[in-house]
Amino acid sequence: MFADLSIDPGASGCQTYEATSFLIHRIKFEPAAALILLQVGVLGEASWPPSEDNRRLHVLIEYLSQFYSPEHEIVVYEASPDPAQQSRVQRAPLLQLGSVHISVSSTLYVPPASFPALNLEMIERLKMKAPLNPDDPGAWARQVADE
Repeated sequence: MFADLSIDPGASGCQTYEATSFLIHRIKFEPAAALILLQVGVLGEASWPPSEDNRRLHVLIEYLSQFYSPEHEIVVYEASPDPAQQSRVQRAPLLQLGSVHISVSSTLYVPPASFPALNLEMIERLKMKAPLNPDDPGAWARQVADE
């Protein structure tokens, strides 16, 4: 998935949860890091084989809307079981998640809502140079030259 979507999970961090578990437990997650929800196509299913009617997706959409704007782009991803075939990648605003094709093998990728806040004290302690633009995702890599 990371390669297919050209995602660097280290740029802002990455959190991965099973979708039903994510909703039924009081998981504290960071919207400034990428969020991956596995098995989103069987949300709330307790038996096998699950139905694929996705009528519970509105619960997930409502919950995520507390942390992301309705226009925040999400990606429904399905890896291809055949290496000769393309993976399925569907992009849509969060609010339209219910209209995207979702199957039992779908994974939901939610990009970060913002960049993580900088800890200027740690930047100084690590003898790094604070970025001029805090929204620069690669800014953390700039070290101050030894004097």
